[in-house]
Amino acid sequence: MSDDGSGGGGGGVKNACLGVVIGWLLFFGSIVVMFWNEGRTVKRANDIDEAEERYVSLKLSDIIEADRNSTSSVEDARFALSQYANKLVHITGDISTSVIIQDPLFGINGKIAEDENALKLRREVEMYQWKEDRHTEGSKKNKKTVYTYEKVWSDEHYDSSYFHESGHDNPAFPFREATFTANPILMDDTVALGEPAVDLINWFIPWRYPVNLTTITDEMSAQKKEHLEVSDSGQSFYYHYTVTTSTSNNTRTSSPEVGDTIIGFKVVYPTKISIIAYYDGSRLDEYTTEAERPFILVARGSVDAATMLQDARDENTAIAWALRAIGFKAMFFGICLILQPLAMAADIIPCIGDILSESISGCLIPMVACIISVPLALFVISLGWLWYRPHIAWPLVATGFVLSVGFCWWAKDKINVNSSNHPVPAEIKPSVGVVPENDKIEPDIEIGLPTAVGADQEEPDIPVVVVAQEPDIDLTTNPNNQNDPHVPSIFKAP
Repeated sequence: MSDDGSGGGGGGVKNACLGVVIGWLLFFGSIVVMFWNEGRTVKRANDIDEAEERYVSLKLSDIIEADRNSTSSVEDARFALSQYANKLVHITGDISTSVIIQDPLFGINGKIAEDENALKLRREVEMYQWKEDRHTEGSKKNKKTVYTYEKVWSDEHYDSSYFHESGHDNPAFPFREATFTANPILMDDTVALGEPAVDLINWFIPWRYPVNLTTITDEMSAQKKEHLEVSDSGQSFYYHYTVTTSTSNNTRTSSPEVGDTIIGFKVVYPTKISIIAYYDGSRLDEYTTEAERPFILVARGSVDAATMLQDARDENTAIAWALRAIGFKAMFFGICLILQPLAMAADIIPCIGDILSESISGCLIPMVACIISVPLALFVISLGWLWYRPHIAWPLVATGFVLSVGFCWWAKDKINVNSSNHPVPAEIKPSVGVVPENDKIEPDIEIGLPTAVGADQEEPDIPVVVVAQEPDIDLTTNPNNQNDPHVPSIFKAP
């Protein structure tokens, strides 16, 4: 099904305003995330460094084996373990439990063998249901949203009340997922694991034993029991939303219907683990760092402490870069949404509005968003990096200040040296004197000034301006003017 888009008009303005609001939220949210991420990264790195300095390796199996091969009492073994109490320890050992866990509805229990029980049991539920997908088609002015619907198996419930088109109704899940955990879980049957450690043990594998309708308990309603049967695999249950055949015959419809559900199971079997945790004398729990932050590491198999700590550092670095990338993308898309009204404004221009709007939306806005977000993201990350590392930030600031002052001082000395090597010419003052009688004054056509040329002198390479001092002569009454060579001919009597 398709629905007309709102590329213009009131709906378009409303969507644009909503986009601007979301854009600002993404913009400021990205700044917060990137700045916080730098702090998280530094704190986690500090916790790992502290753990590396303080942990001690506790070879629990050696202590237990020595106790078994000696005549010492259990109290002596406990005393040996008490030497490590209230310390951060690294231990490798087998974890197991004597408790049998069970699903209260389906009756599936964690009994694996005579002396082996599952540590965790998880019920998984998938339902056949409608899923809505939508995408836009068409140009800016004539775009429309197209809605499509398909039936899928999913452990996520799709609420059909939010679907654009009616007639694709999904019922509620008949059963919910659940996890059941044994308590206590012991390492080498001696040291108990605290809840934080147990929460990190999630190596689930599929249930590999057959199920039976006879194990279903009375906790389940009789109506739901009528809809249940064993699936084809024999290791899960199949729930019919509508009963079309008798479930007592272990038959069902060939194709699933909306609302049909599969109930399967997964377990965590006893295994060997390595752990870095706080040992309080009886159990392994979270270690509290000097900064009052919890710390605990769990790895599957036999792993030395150095490897576990290095893996934690690598994980911390990977998370830091992932959050930086997420923050940058959020900032980029936020700026794009903020600038999107520019494309709408260009859309109203006649004839070329559609093309101009597409160019702005598809090229100009992403380019501007990239130009803004790249340096700004780097600035926020750098600021956060320095803010949470004051022991590095202040030396860097001091070094930068010293280098800046040194550069300015060097530049000043350089300017002074250049000035001394190339002095500024002094002001040239005209020479004042009386030109000798055997000299003549010829006009300099090139510069429009008179130039004195002596009778027995060669013309200099550089023009010299000479100003002759004229005597005080009365050009009209003095009879000597007739023979005075300094008086222009126009002032002489004919």
